[in-house]
Amino acid sequence: MELRPGYKQTEVGVIPEDWEVKSLNELTTTVASGRSKVTSAYGSYAVHGSTGIIGFSENVEYEGNAILVARVGANAGKLNIVSGKYGVTDNTIILRLRSDAYLPFFWMQLESKRLNSLVFGSGQPLITGSQLKALAVSVPPLPEQHAIASVLSDVDVLLAKLDQLITKKRDLKQAAMQQLLTGRTRLPGFNSNFKYKKTAVAVIPEDWDIQKISYLLEDKSILEHLDGNHGELYPRSSEFKQNGVPYIGANDFVNSLVSFDNCKFLSKERASKFKKGIAKDGDVLFAHNATVGPVALLRTSEPFVILSTTATYFRCNEEKLHYHFLKFALQSSYFIKQYQAVMAQSTRFQVPITTQRKLSLVTPPLNEQRAIATILSDMDTEITALEIRRDKTRYLKQGMMQELLTGKIRLL
Repeated sequence: MELRPGYKQTEVGVIPEDWEVKSLNELTTTVASGRSKVTSAYGSYAVHGSTGIIGFSENVEYEGNAILVARVGANAGKLNIVSGKYGVTDNTIILRLRSDAYLPFFWMQLESKRLNSLVFGSGQPLITGSQLKALAVSVPPLPEQHAIASVLSDVDVLLAKLDQLITKKRDLKQAAMQQLLTGRTRLPGFNSNFKYKKTAVAVIPEDWDIQKISYLLEDKSILEHLDGNHGELYPRSSEFKQNGVPYIGANDFVNSLVSFDNCKFLSKERASKFKKGIAKDGDVLFAHNATVGPVALLRTSEPFVILSTTATYFRCNEEKLHYHFLKFALQSSYFIKQYQAVMAQSTRFQVPITTQRKLSLVTPPLNEQRAIATILSDMDTEITALEIRRDKTRYLKQGMMQELLTGKIRLL
């Protein structure tokens, strides 16, 4: 491959001619395992381990800026930056850089190296100081190190702000659900002069009801589902195809919707043999086995999909219950408390189908259900848009790192 003018081929790839390649050993004054011990749950100085701060001590073994690398265990290769006075345990390697190496830049360099790829050992994953010392990295002039780190740090700040905003929006949605799904707050135009009534399980507006789920569905039999007696109907791994009828489980629930990106498929002939667990467009799905609680609305152009044993489908009686409202009602604190009480009495992490029939929902009139669902759906849409923006920004940062840390794009 012909090199661009001003670039050279090196052991780390093509880099600018005025950049160098050095081993991490040449850039550091210290590459060694920590020696600190945790002495208390609280104290003057934090003690860092492979997962971050794991305790405190009154003794100070280390001071100043450094990069920490988890040395052993599931987190081997994970990076952290520390400063001030602190302790470091022996399952973590501390890297101190020379004065001509800018720490934020080389932290980003190490991030791009994906140090977990160096980990070895199946019983106890491990990365060693010797491996890190031998690691080759590209080294631009110091001013360029600062410029690159500054640009990438600005992107990190943007990502942090987006994460904070997403968290805030989720908290606001949760608060709105608590108010709207219990009737503590009524939307404009819905019985502004209402009074409350006390029921056996909750205080609700006088024009609302508390009703069994089985009463609110299209027919009571649809809660029947795949159980332990379906025998040969349960698909074997060899029966799954690249396309066909989607086979959906709780792992396919993403942002309260069903995602088909990574789901399995069955042939139409094989899927036609199922008598239970057949869900259709507009059904609301509830994860009830192993992973309990996630809810998703099924939107599909397929005539039907097949559910695994991890999820139940609810099909609304449209004269009593709006499916968008049901999606949120199944996530309400009122409903969660009911199934958590059931789980507390069980030896398994599940909410049996027979029990689900007996659970109840707080239900406003149908037109108010639609209005509440619209408000909460709009909040979901806003959160999803922010998550998409954050993910695109994160992807953009990965591209920027590839270009800037290799010198393909120069800032100076």
